[in-house]
Amino acid sequence: MKINAREYAIKSMRDVAEKLRGRSITEAGDHEKEMKSFFRRYGEMLQNSQLGIHELDEECHEMINESLDYALTYLFDWDYRINVPKLKKEVHRLMDLKCLCDLVSRARILTKYYAPNGVVLEELIYRRYCSNIVRTDVEVWQEMGFSRSVYYEKKKTALQYMGFFFFEIVIPQAVDNQKRVSEIGWI
Repeated sequence: MKINAREYAIKSMRDVAEKLRGRSITEAGDHEKEMKSFFRRYGEMLQNSQLGIHELDEECHEMINESLDYALTYLFDWDYRINVPKLKKEVHRLMDLKCLCDLVSRARILTKYYAPNGVVLEELIYRRYCSNIVRTDVEVWQEMGFSRSVYYEKKKTALQYMGFFFFEIVIPQAVDNQKRVSEIGWI
């Protein structure tokens, strides 16, 4: 499900205002260290999932001379040459990663719209942690045209805002949505 950034930011305005009422981001909760460790694991997961997809695709080419998309399309035929349990496990893992990417995307949207100088902070987060190209801090600060000290100051600020929006807004919204869906009985 592709989310419209502006619509999501508008829908979340009340939650953001409620959480920030009379407080600064640093008073609301310092999530910088949590976000650093989260992004370290998140980056590893993104890289591993890309490698996993390529390995599965190569395996499908070797076994049935077709792509992974073809194999998934005909998975229900139970072709004996495909390692179906491994394929199902990878598909579930990729679905979980897709949900996590959606949550990170939502936190980036809130950072972009509600943080001071949010466009720059969101771009910094994207380039350093969320891009499919692995970049070091040096590469990012050079690409963005910052000095070293300005970059690290902006990175710290970006991680604080991103952490606040992720842990204080996005995750609670996801939990509330999950509760509503389970109460309705769709899951």
